[in-house]
Amino acid sequence: MRYSVDFYRNNPLFVIAVMFILGIALGDILMLPFAVYAVLLISAIAIGSWFMRFPIVSSLSVHVGAIIAGAWLVTIAKEYNKAIPVGRHYYEAVVVSQPVITDKSFKCDLWIVNTPEPIKVKATLLREAQLYGDTLRPGDGLVVSTALKAVADVDYSDGHFDYQRWLRVNHYDATAYVWQDWQREQIKISNLPTMEKIRMRATMWRGNLQENYRRLGLEDRTLALISAMTIGDKSLLDDQMRDEYSISGASHILALSGLHLMVLFAIVNYIMNGIAKFLIAYTGGKGRLTIKFIKALLLFGLIWGFTILVGLSPSITRAATMISLYAVVDLDNRPHQPFNTLAFTALVILLFNPLSLWDVGFQLSFMAVLGIFFFQPKRRLNWFLSLLWLSLSAQLAVAPLLLYHFGRLSCYFLLANIVVVPCAYIIVYSAFAVLLLTPVALIQRWMVAILTSAAHIMDSSVRGIAMLPGASIENIHFDGVQVVALYVLIICVYRIFCLTLHSK
Repeated sequence: MRYSVDFYRNNPLFVIAVMFILGIALGDILMLPFAVYAVLLISAIAIGSWFMRFPIVSSLSVHVGAIIAGAWLVTIAKEYNKAIPVGRHYYEAVVVSQPVITDKSFKCDLWIVNTPEPIKVKATLLREAQLYGDTLRPGDGLVVSTALKAVADVDYSDGHFDYQRWLRVNHYDATAYVWQDWQREQIKISNLPTMEKIRMRATMWRGNLQENYRRLGLEDRTLALISAMTIGDKSLLDDQMRDEYSISGASHILALSGLHLMVLFAIVNYIMNGIAKFLIAYTGGKGRLTIKFIKALLLFGLIWGFTILVGLSPSITRAATMISLYAVVDLDNRPHQPFNTLAFTALVILLFNPLSLWDVGFQLSFMAVLGIFFFQPKRRLNWFLSLLWLSLSAQLAVAPLLLYHFGRLSCYFLLANIVVVPCAYIIVYSAFAVLLLTPVALIQRWMVAILTSAAHIMDSSVRGIAMLPGASIENIHFDGVQVVALYVLIICVYRIFCLTLHSK
């Protein structure tokens, strides 16, 4: 009991975030009118203000207010629909994602720009090489003739997967299937939202970086793996490769996250610390705070520049926000509060898009980090035991979600992570070195050799582990109640384990 009270006092923002998430879940079910939420929220604020001298009542009002706010925001997000033209029309559109090429089609994201309000479309375009060529790239302009299907009219679902919700989570307004009525044209993009222009440019830069990898001799699975791990481009990952990494318990390594961003942070922070120490020594200690502030601004710029470049996925956005908060805390030399930092990061993302709660990447990323914080050992471990503990903590935290979404449990995830995590560090460090050493061809070739060797070792190990007997347990599909029950069981077993160790 004492542990719970202390946790609540030390991590108030974490509790508010949990209440806000609970509100989003309830709002998704209830879908009450806006006026009801407004009255409830105003009432909670009024009660909290009136009884401010009573900590329990005011605290309860804050928590209830967080629940109401979450429910209100998700209702607004679900009921917002752009006006979609009815019937077949000619549209001017621009490609804003890396197309996935199949034998008969291009699958990509389009922004339609000749409507009163730009429309984001999940599109499939019929592909015939003799008519349209073999390639379609981000930034290409198109004129298409098609009938758009509004997201509100999409009713496909498969098990736990709700396609309409997935489209809303990813900000799509409509879907479209385009037969042969499309052609390339120069399209003005001045009507596009500024953030979408930035995203499109970032996608084009990722394509250029991938072409640079090709020129350096990377190909096939090695190119697909390195592209996914360093620039966030998963378009080259085929179903077999995704399945092998999922079976082995190493699929998290394909998603850019804190591990990848921390490598960049470590490199930049090391260089800037050296510069900052030199400047502080040169000025005799004057302007120490100013130098630290400038250093933090430069770190923010580089971290968020890289985050935008690789696509602003939930996992990389979470990592960038947490690193930024840690940098701010360091300015004032305050102790870090990991649970509050994680909670603040979740609140920021959910305030901008409450439907992100149903994004699988969001769920897995935050639960993995929460598991690492929650199961953190009390004493320092050597690097090998630390690696095992981190892998086990993250896997325990995401296992119920994996069973819910995929019905799969990896049996050799510890073995896989012993190999892939060290290789991942080598790959990310080497990839940055390869890009920075472009003017020095000889050293760059050495780094490319290290990069490809590490990628080959990782990929071969994952394939081998995925082929082992009993590598995964399949088709164990949990529902929501079973997921909650399994989390409660994991927490109870862990607490009993801790109490047993403490009593000894």
